[in-house]
Amino acid sequence: ILSGFIAIAVMAVFGIFLNEIIQNPNLYWWVPFFWLPGILMNKKPKIKKKYNPWFFLGVGFYMSAYAIWLQGYPNMPLCNPDSIIQPHGIWHILSSLATLSFFFFFRTEKTIIYNMKSLGLGFGYFCIYTTPIQLFLLGWILLYIFQTPYGFLDLSSKIFLKQNLDFFHDWIYSWFWNAYLDFWWQFPAFIMLTLKTILSTWLGFYLVKKFK
Repeated sequence: ILSGFIAIAVMAVFGIFLNEIIQNPNLYWWVPFFWLPGILMNKKPKIKKKYNPWFFLGVGFYMSAYAIWLQGYPNMPLCNPDSIIQPHGIWHILSSLATLSFFFFFRTEKTIIYNMKSLGLGFGYFCIYTTPIQLFLLGWILLYIFQTPYGFLDLSSKIFLKQNLDFFHDWIYSWFWNAYLDFWWQFPAFIMLTLKTILSTWLGFYLVKKFK
């Protein structure tokens, strides 16, 4: 249950406070799901993790990255487009180090081999079973390219979604990180989905073969 309040505290760090959440239930309808894991997983864990040093290094890298990221806004002392040292670039480096640290931290869970096997197998089947959906979308994008003036390189994922799945586009932009979506959806839809389909299908068969 405490994890839900921790999530609220993390939101406050990013500038979203409890009063704003309460006053805008339509915008933050998903916040109650923070408590769902605590309700469903009410048993003590059967695993042990080694927190030192990787967990603390990960937290340190992440908090440092966030603090430096805040310095990259316009009119901030370190915001200088002509400088070779860019806060946003340092943020990327520290965030990658945080991710690597948390990866090593989770690798210390030596007692959950069976659970990890089930998780890997389940994720592998998920990747395989979603391949037909991705192939359907590829066919849809290909047909749309042939029927419109767009080409393979100028039909971005954002344009395709906005013109064909507008409700999904607006829904995900209403709650997900807009800058992240803008970055990935600016690329050609057909090329990106083709790469994703190949990668996820290969990963699915690889995981099934490894864990089955």
